[in-house]
Amino acid sequence: MRTIFFGVLTSFALAWFSVGQPALAAGGGPEAEADPFAEPNENAPAEAEPFADALAEDPGIELNLVPSNFNLNRSISFDDQGEPRHRNNQLSINFRCFYETDTKPLSYRDIEITSVITSAGEELEVDPNRQNRHQQQIHANRQRNGKPYFDIYVNLPAPSRHADEITELRGKLKMELSQGPERVLRFSPLSDYVDKKFRVTDMDDSPMSISLIEAHNNQPAMIEWRYARSIEPLIQEIKFYRRNGVEFEANRHGGNSDNTSRSQRFSVGPADDVIMVVRLFRQTRTVEVPFVVRDMPLPVAEPRGPRFDLAIATEPLGGAVGLEPVDGEVPVGPGAPGENDLPIIILE
Repeated sequence: MRTIFFGVLTSFALAWFSVGQPALAAGGGPEAEADPFAEPNENAPAEAEPFADALAEDPGIELNLVPSNFNLNRSISFDDQGEPRHRNNQLSINFRCFYETDTKPLSYRDIEITSVITSAGEELEVDPNRQNRHQQQIHANRQRNGKPYFDIYVNLPAPSRHADEITELRGKLKMELSQGPERVLRFSPLSDYVDKKFRVTDMDDSPMSISLIEAHNNQPAMIEWRYARSIEPLIQEIKFYRRNGVEFEANRHGGNSDNTSRSQRFSVGPADDVIMVVRLFRQTRTVEVPFVVRDMPLPVAEPRGPRFDLAIATEPLGGAVGLEPVDGEVPVGPGAPGENDLPIIILE
């Protein structure tokens, strides 16, 4: 299986940012600092860059899809009269998608399988509604044999004609790539942000909030950090420090989410003695990457019972242990072939 393709840049997200320190606007939060790198008349409304400029640069992504699991499911359900009522014929494939790129991939979505051809020459009719369209985060520390990868799950109809393999599978997906350097949000001290809502001015005014959850039912008091769901792939790391700058490990207690926001909960102790630092990207770009995988064996019925290379038969008792005669010598004695002996049969 070999898959190497280059994506085509299709859109920009979170495109307007300043270069200075991240500024959090909130009651009780730090004031926005002047940006020494800002263009003149920085208070004027930002104008969108031409879309053609966004398409000018090839991101140079290389993907290599390796199948890790095939599951072929065929079933029939019957009604009360014993008549077939429903048939299920489904082929599910799990791929490990290894990638190489100069910029860090953050997430993928909108998997689309465009064609599947089996060794029997059958082209499977793929239902686009059965493919995964949701955004999935890519974890940079997930590696196999030293190479980073993420998983792709594909649902296909089972072949209706007997085939030993999928000759070719083609598809495409969209990937969110980081753009620009990593930055940090610094909540120092954390107590200045508790029970407040604020926006991040250089991240497209992304809304956030921090709230205090009181101790309840043997659960410790926790802080809950809520942020827009759209920026979740941009968040790379969260660390906590005491006022003296010493890092400590905060216990994580999950969180919750809805269609627009996500949250994470931590037990960190008194918030006025805590500094919370979030490492993240501010800017992304979306690329569409095609892929192709060839010569994938399908799960087919194996021959029942053990397999043999030769078939042999017994010999009479008292036979000599000798080799075949040399130079026309005629074998004699009890070891010589007799009329009741059976030959060795070699299976082709």
